[in-house]
This record gives sequence, structure tokens and C-alpha cells, in this order.
Amino acid sequence: MTHSLKTAFFLLFVLSAVGCGDSNHSKITPSNDGFDSPVSGKVDFQNIQSQVLEKYDCTRCHSSYRSFSVASANAEKILERMSRQPGEVGFMPQGGSKRASRGDLAILQKWINDGTPEINEPDEPGDGEDDPVEPITTPISFEMVSNEVLEKRCNTCHTQFRTYRYVKNNADRILSFVKSGQMPLSPRNNQIAEMKDVEKALLEVWVNAGAPEFADTPAEDVEPLPLEPTWISLQENIFGPRCVMCHSQNNRRGPIDISTYEAFEEQAEDLFDMADPFNSPFIGAIIAREEQDFLDPMPAEWARIPLEPVSQEELLVIEEWIRRGRPSGL
Repeated sequence: MTHSLKTAFFLLFVLSAVGCGDSNHSKITPSNDGFDSPVSGKVDFQNIQSQVLEKYDCTRCHSSYRSFSVASANAEKILERMSRQPGEVGFMPQGGSKRASRGDLAILQKWINDGTPEINEPDEPGDGEDDPVEPITTPISFEMVSNEVLEKRCNTCHTQFRTYRYVKNNADRILSFVKSGQMPLSPRNNQIAEMKDVEKALLEVWVNAGAPEFADTPAEDVEPLPLEPTWISLQENIFGPRCVMCHSQNNRRGPIDISTYEAFEEQAEDLFDMADPFNSPFIGAIIAREEQDFLDPMPAEWARIPLEPVSQEELLVIEEWIRRGRPSGL
């Protein structure tokens, strides 16, 4: 199977990103023409498209930059090349004789500094400091934490958080990401989303109590699923923790959706080579197989949170899963 990165993985996302312009979208204006000058207003991908990429005809050669995930991953490289002098090797726009204005470069720099958001959502009414949190003294169940915290702040990207077994075995790690400010991320704009103090307190009290499943019974250890060639095992051990935060129907940072078994199967023809499982584009994307036009291994460094790479053992189990016809294990 010879699917390139542009045809097998990015084309779908690129097509969905084309034509997302909005004539009513606010124009961002730097306060002066200095490259390091402050930029008034929020900058999102739509601003970058209209005021940088389309304005300087970048997408004529780099059509993939119409994709948010591609432009975001290459933002610093784009800025560096557009900052070069005309005639210098690698200068962008290619073939152009005029360098981008310092004001437009400042807009691009502001977008990078803000975390390359896709969409800047308006502040919700009532945002601001929380009311003082009353001490939580009653027992807390997983159902309560799921309804009051995870469904509101996490499960859009982390679909595996709907499983008690997974959350129980990763409770300390989840809490550490929340307390350190690394989570939750907004699936729409790739920026840190606000979590209310009462939600943080509820999560922390539950985790410190041992993360019990039921409020009226003590917490008990739950054995994690062993790594084996079934979708449910791979989802809990690999895909859920490291992939679906970008590759899901609710998050457009990744060009494919692998959050459910059904989503995998709908894309099977493009993802898997049943005659030669190791040659599958899905594995090629994980290991950055250059002959299939995959340049960076997955999970990607631009995911903005620390994610462990897929180990050789895990890769072999994924290959065996493909060879066995991708059983669900459900």
C-alpha cells in the first residue's frame, strides 16, 4: 500500500480546513510596525491564514498550510523563513522580492507565543475568580467525579476517561497534570482551559481518598488491562493515553479519528496493509517512515504535553493486532 502523508493522512484534514474564512472575523493590528511590538487583540489560525499565509501567497506552494495542524506544527519554521532577507537561501515567500512587513511578522510571533490557537473563544460570562471553596467532607464516587469534572473538562479528548479502570490506575497522573496547569487543554484552540477551583478540589479529594469507584465502599486496587493485540487493550494502553487527545472527532488537531473502534474500521483501507502489516501507513506514521512521507514520529512533539514514545514491544503488539484482522476484544 503506497499512501503518502498528503493523501492518506492530511488530505482529509486539509480539505476540511479549506474555505474556513469569515469576512466578519476581526482583523489583528500591531500597535506599530515593530517586529517585537505588542499586538492588540487575540490571534488565532484564521487571522494567520488571512493576514499572513494567504496575503503572502504561501499556500500557493504550501497548500498543506491551510491545515491548522500542519501550520501549527511548522509555525516557528514559517516565521524563521519569512524573517530572512530577500535573496537569502530559504527566504519566504519563495520567488518574492519583498519581505513580510514587521507588523505581520509580529502577528505571527504573537500567535506562536500564545500557543498557536486554532480558535479564540470569547470569555464565558462570569469568568474570573471562583468563590471560596467549601471543604469537601462527604465521600465521593467515580460517577460524581465523572459527571462534575471529567465529562465537562476532559472526556472530549480523553475518551478513555469514561472507563473507571483507566482513571483509577492513572488518577495520580491526571491530578498532577491538572495541578501543574498542563491540563485541561481546549480541543478547539489548543490553549489551557480554565478549571474551576471547586472542580479541582473535588478531583483532588477523590484521588487522595484512593479514587474509589463507589462513595460507600473503600477504594480497591483494579488490575489494568494487559497489553495484548485487541483494540480495547491498545486503546487503554497506547491509543487513549497518547493519541486520541489529538486524533478524535471532537479535536481537529489530528487529521484522523482513532477514538473508537468504529472510527478505526471506517478508515482501515487507508491505515492498514493486511498483506504486510508492518508496512501499514498507521505504523509508518508512528515510526516516521520516510519512504511513506512521514517525517516526525508519533506521538508528535508539538502535542505540547510530555508523551512517551511507542516502545518496540508496543509496536510489535500493534503489528500483531493488524495481522490478526484488528479484533476489538469487546
